[in-house]
Amino acid sequence: MWLIHSFSVDVIDPIALYPLNATYTSKDSTGNQPDGITSNVQFAVGPDGNSQGSHQFFGVVSSYVELPNNGGLDIMHSMTLVMWVYSEGTDGPLFNYRPSGNWATQFWVNGGQFFTRFVKRNYEFVDPLISSVITTKRWYYVGTSYDYNTGLARLWVDGVEVHQLNVGIYTLATVGNVRIGVKSDDNRYFRGRVSKVQVYNVALTLEQVQAVKYRG
Repeated sequence: MWLIHSFSVDVIDPIALYPLNATYTSKDSTGNQPDGITSNVQFAVGPDGNSQGSHQFFGVVSSYVELPNNGGLDIMHSMTLVMWVYSEGTDGPLFNYRPSGNWATQFWVNGGQFFTRFVKRNYEFVDPLISSVITTKRWYYVGTSYDYNTGLARLWVDGVEVHQLNVGIYTLATVGNVRIGVKSDDNRYFRGRVSKVQVYNVALTLEQVQAVKYRG
């Protein structure tokens, strides 16, 4: 189903939308995917000022949200991920396929920067996309996409494309559950807040990314 948003931009429905607020907790508000599993997180102020509009992660190994992937999040081809992120200064996963083991498709705060890598199905690495160093304790609206038809990967921060790269045409490593906050065999644990995580099985344009900014 295609929806009409402001600015007359058509945007397909996401395959998953995790508001990570008090209304939906860790559930997918579209009803497409199983409920997320929380560990040592709590509600915090969201990007819209809602006092329970995000999930707070504490930067320890026990603080994460795990999103079950029974095939619904196994996108394989084109994909877009958008979310709101409030970092409190530690590196860690924001959307990481496979809670442990081989590195798969991933979106992180790494080196104080937003970092995404669209890993190949056989777990072969390609070059990552990286932002400039981000400011702590402020909200960012961030997005990343991979277009299977062109091989182009993109990274956006607050409505600006900060990195574009042709990584080639291949199927993505998007099997396994997704973790936000922790990869259990890595000692970097995200401390901060995350809200309104949207997952699409198409490569959205910048205009479409902006049109869904407040969805969820």
